[in-house]
Amino acid sequence: MGVLSTVMLGGLALGPITGNILLGLTSYRAGFLTCIALVGVVLVIVLSLARETRQTAQHTAVLPMRDHFRSLTGEFLQLGSIALLLTVSLALLLPIISLYGSEILGVDKITMGLMLAIPGVITALALLPAGYLADRIGRKPPIVTGLALLTVCYAAAPATANLLVVAAGATCAGLGYALAVPAWNALAMDRIPPGGRGLLLGAVATVQGAGFVVGPVVGGYLWEHIHPYAPFAAGALLLLAATLLSLCVRSKRPS
Repeated sequence: MGVLSTVMLGGLALGPITGNILLGLTSYRAGFLTCIALVGVVLVIVLSLARETRQTAQHTAVLPMRDHFRSLTGEFLQLGSIALLLTVSLALLLPIISLYGSEILGVDKITMGLMLAIPGVITALALLPAGYLADRIGRKPPIVTGLALLTVCYAAAPATANLLVVAAGATCAGLGYALAVPAWNALAMDRIPPGGRGLLLGAVATVQGAGFVVGPVVGGYLWEHIHPYAPFAAGALLLLAATLLSLCVRSKRPS
């Protein structure tokens, strides 16, 4: 899960950069055609390389969907709530990062982007050992530690506007993310029977999508009408709730 998270995070980081370069050199039409071509490549890869055993396919179709919902209700409430709180807390900052750089830190967009690039690279690299750590010591400790570290970083945001300290805080927040996300993904796969994994992960993806819709709206409103640091305070409260909820997670130690 650490490898998958690294690849996905790398794609999310490279997408906007590549898109801006492509639009600068060509046109919107070329950009859309490139996206269509990439999706086509993915389709070819799935059709040619993806394999599913007959036993897995048969097992997945054993129970009706309503029975899956009944058996997964408790799992979804706990895991889905953690995912929602984490997603909303991250999305709160999406519309204000540029404003935070220009109005609070006093830097331009390029400097802000470069300042956040190093923490982003460190986060992507940390996902691999963090995922391995979750296999070695169990899922719960990395989740709790990662969410707690994120909570502290959000809460400490108003403490300083020093660029080096802010970059260090962003790095610590990235390490918290790297600890929590692969362990959470692995816990979800551990806790859900094979016949219900697609349903639960689909439901969690829906919750995360809702978080990315609600978070930017709330974050922008808090910045504009309450205080520039209000999105950080709200994120810290959400992450604190996620941390407390993760303490109730049941996770077996690896044998």
